[in-house]
Amino acid sequence: MSVLFVFFLGMLTFGGILAIIGLFSPKQIRIDVERDIAADADLIFVQIADFENFVSWNPWSLKDPNIRNEFEGEKMSYGAIYRWKGNRQVGNGSMEITHIEANERVEMELRFGPGRPAKATFQLIKKENATHVIWSLESNLGSNPFTRVIGRMMGKVIRKDFTIGLDLLANKLKAQ
Repeated sequence: MSVLFVFFLGMLTFGGILAIIGLFSPKQIRIDVERDIAADADLIFVQIADFENFVSWNPWSLKDPNIRNEFEGEKMSYGAIYRWKGNRQVGNGSMEITHIEANERVEMELRFGPGRPAKATFQLIKKENATHVIWSLESNLGSNPFTRVIGRMMGKVIRKDFTIGLDLLANKLKAQ
């Protein structure tokens, strides 16, 4: 057998395995990262719901110090929009507040390019000396098996970024 034939056979096998894994992977992905932050819910809420504050601690601002941010609409309210244009690591996208409950919950539609939107949620649960923050992402990965495999791999990256983001938020509030 020629080396080229073996290479193509290997690639075909690898693609077939990925397709099978993707077919049996769920269409929906949900990521939750939780952390107790030693601050009142109202202080945390302002950092999340005001996009101009959000960009100061979100993990993607670290990945592109030259990111271009745009803000539209009334701060901390339904319909407020944050748009960004970044490097290859960050990409381009937008977030729009779709539901907001003061000091308790913020839901956002998250868009990266022309793909399906995702839903990002911040839930704040008041505790005695802290606030329990849950940062979630939900997305429909569709029927394409390769998209499902990529979505599962991206889930690990997003979980890591959310953890970094909540650490940055906690550190920012501690410094205030």
